[in-house]
Amino acid sequence: MRSRAQQMANAESSPDGASAGGQWSNSGRDIDEEELRLGMHCGATAETDEANDTGDAAGGRGEFLHATYRNEHGEREYRLYRPVGYAESDRAMPLVLMLHGCAHTPENFAVGTRMNMLADRLGFLVAYPRQTMGENRAKCWNWYRPDHQKPDEGEPSILAGITHEIASTHRVDTGRIFVAGLSAGASMAAILGHTYPTLFRAICVHSGTPYLSAHSAPSALATLTGHGYHKSEARQTVSGLPVPMILFQGDRDRVVDPVNADALVRQAAGGDLVATTETGRVPDGHAYTREVFTDGTGQARIERWTVHGSGHAWSGGSAEGAYTDPEGPDASAAMLEFFMRVSEQPATHAVLH
Repeated sequence: MRSRAQQMANAESSPDGASAGGQWSNSGRDIDEEELRLGMHCGATAETDEANDTGDAAGGRGEFLHATYRNEHGEREYRLYRPVGYAESDRAMPLVLMLHGCAHTPENFAVGTRMNMLADRLGFLVAYPRQTMGENRAKCWNWYRPDHQKPDEGEPSILAGITHEIASTHRVDTGRIFVAGLSAGASMAAILGHTYPTLFRAICVHSGTPYLSAHSAPSALATLTGHGYHKSEARQTVSGLPVPMILFQGDRDRVVDPVNADALVRQAAGGDLVATTETGRVPDGHAYTREVFTDGTGQARIERWTVHGSGHAWSGGSAEGAYTDPEGPDASAAMLEFFMRVSEQPATHAVLH
């Protein structure tokens, strides 16, 4: 496993984000050049793919199960973490769907975010769908393709189906189902927040892009680098995010330009919100700015963390995982606190029952 410094250097060693340590080979396959360029910008190379394989070392003491979900739009494998004490408990638990980034794995994402360890401590289920190279050469979620941006179509349908399947086979508190993602996974989490607001109570977007901010690989690359969508805003009108959102963004991210965080807040607000701001610093780590946006009733709708000096990495994550920055504030803990807090507020949409 590479060190955090090596991970960050590989992801950000050139303007297009391509790793200096390895290049893709098409192995005789006809790979679309624009998708290849997009994947390389996001750090997807043969080296990162191999480095992310951590097997079943997922950081928890409970059960880490394998399953596969299928519907008319396709199939995906997923890992489901059942925390220590789940079998002995009769209470319904919250569920968090975690979407990894490009060239990442569910197992490594679990290690890097420490979510399984937190699940043991706090008592919740965690699901990690796995993207495949067969569906995307870089193992990115297809957030930029029009057929994956609508309810009951493509990957949103599959990911919602995984969530429904777990809710129907396990003791899940259906009023506390959440989705979080990093990078391409964060962009897909934003899509799910807009397309399935009665299923997901709140979302976390870590280093991601706004809903409907791209419609192809070239437009996705333009959005990621801050040269496309943000000049004219969305090609389609979005009336605001129906569910609360917490987002994290490093201000030195060269994979997902920080302008995306600004656009996410504007899009999610859908109107006037009141902002309060605080600043802080992790001991021997990064400074940060935390903004909380509330509506006219005083309910939190958006929480935004800007991590000063951080790049394209999960803030406060474990150095044992890829794409993490241990020197930042703990995004996993802050996200879970936000999820629990907003789930006690009145929902703007009826939740799944």
